[in-house]
Amino acid sequence: QWVLRAAKLRKDISQRMSERSSQQWTPMEVTFAEDANDALTESVAVSNWPEWFAYKRPFVPLNWREVRPELAILKEPEVNISLQGLTITLTWRENPENRGCTIKRYVVWRKENDGEWQKVAELDRDKSKYEDTKLKPLTRYRYRLDTVAVAHRGCVFDGEKKQATVSVETEEKETPFPWEFEVKTIMMPGGNVKVKTVRLVARHRFEGWESKRSFRVEVGKRIVFRVKIGDQWKNIDTGCKLLNAGYMQITHEKRKARVRFVLVEHIASGKKLRIYRPSRNEDFVIKEEQ
Repeated sequence: QWVLRAAKLRKDISQRMSERSSQQWTPMEVTFAEDANDALTESVAVSNWPEWFAYKRPFVPLNWREVRPELAILKEPEVNISLQGLTITLTWRENPENRGCTIKRYVVWRKENDGEWQKVAELDRDKSKYEDTKLKPLTRYRYRLDTVAVAHRGCVFDGEKKQATVSVETEEKETPFPWEFEVKTIMMPGGNVKVKTVRLVARHRFEGWESKRSFRVEVGKRIVFRVKIGDQWKNIDTGCKLLNAGYMQITHEKRKARVRFVLVEHIASGKKLRIYRPSRNEDFVIKEEQ
């Protein structure tokens, strides 16, 4: 009996489902779009959602608070430049206002006269001095120090960068003329002397080169002398050309004096220099001729 009832019930359900599926759906005539729009526009604006709500525990985070990195600061170091002979020395000190970063390296650039910048050294962060030696005489030099730093963990530089560079340019320095030429004798053309010839003594003011004996140079020729180093002789090229030599009058210690002079041309720079000594106890005077 229960089996028959169940079979009949299944048959009735299948018949009703087939009848319902064959019928057309009745379209919905009433919508709630207008009511929903009114509720949205007329409702009171709420503030930002809370970051927590109470549920079983006193505090349950919804959105973890965003942690912004700190701003790292890199400022220009204090840079000093000094000239001694044909050597220029740069010294610097890290800026005490730096924070959130570590110096990675220093880069030294050099500009010669009106030329382009050239990198001359890359130094570790523990360095604070650089010496540029054996520079050219009568040449203008300018330096630039680049400081490269990296930000600490949790810090960034301006622009969300992890590395930054600051640059400092130094004042311009011009290297001096290094040679002193002293006239011993002057031989005018005549006899075996075809061209005016001068016997000179040469001294380098900074490197210690000195001709122990006078040597002959013809006017218009390059000034080169020989010096003995150990058991070998070496030619020392002064980089100058002899233009003239003779006597001139100067006012020294409120009196007129007649002194010997040498006029040379520094070949690399094209500058003409008059070199003389006011007295035997005085230092050499080097004046540029216009």
